[in-house]
Amino acid sequence: MRKSFIISIYLFATATAVSAQDFRLADSLLQTGDYALAAVEYERCHYCAGSRDVSLAALRQKAQCYKHLQRYDLAASTFERCAATYADHIQIALCHYLSGHYSRVVETAQSAGLVFDTASIDMLLLHTLALNEMQCYDSASAVAFRLAGLCDSAAASRIRAVVSALYSRTPRLKSEATARWLSFLPGLGHLYAGYPLEAVTALLLNAAALGFGVWQVLDRCYITAYIGGAGTLSATYPGVMKSASLHVRKTNLRRASSFNSCFRRQLIDNLQPALNRQEP
Repeated sequence: MRKSFIISIYLFATATAVSAQDFRLADSLLQTGDYALAAVEYERCHYCAGSRDVSLAALRQKAQCYKHLQRYDLAASTFERCAATYADHIQIALCHYLSGHYSRVVETAQSAGLVFDTASIDMLLLHTLALNEMQCYDSASAVAFRLAGLCDSAAASRIRAVVSALYSRTPRLKSEATARWLSFLPGLGHLYAGYPLEAVTALLLNAAALGFGVWQVLDRCYITAYIGGAGTLSATYPGVMKSASLHVRKTNLRRASSFNSCFRRQLIDNLQPALNRQEP
């Protein structure tokens, strides 16, 4: 609260119209690595801007400060305040990708394509990578082939070949529902997920609880059977199903991450010449 109050005083106290030449203080702070203060100064320049162009330029520089600070959510929201060009939308998509908001990358790419009726290698690359992270490989493949179409003929042929080869071996993802059904026999769900040690543990734990309960019933110790046997089993049995589902997620995440990392490296390596030729 105190910080916001001080910033508000700073903004109102210096509310004189500024031009792009008045970015000197903000630019010097940016160059010296004082990104937080530079962001505040660029906000002041935006607030006091004498024209729309100066206002947008200040916001773009402020967003760059947040990128340097790795505050990608703030960078994205700041770029959204000045989203006047297709390049701004590319920056928004990039910040969403870096912050792990992959669905928002897809939304940004789709909306920018509709609004500006254009596409670029940068945006389609981010769109493809985001869809991969969401494990939507069919959609990602379609976008990747669109991306290849924007390159020159030699590069396009090479990229299509790389994309075809990579998407021919997408990771085989396991089903959480299948893991839960298999877990009706404790341990099978974990075995399906690829965790044999956890499968043995789950089986032994539930077998021990069941065995103890049966033993106590046969020994006519019904209260102990209920508390120690049935009570323990009522906690461990559903827990095994939930655990199996979580282990399937871990397996899928590991497989998808390995594929996505390989895909990202190979695609960017092949796209590098085209990316270097693009306007900054």
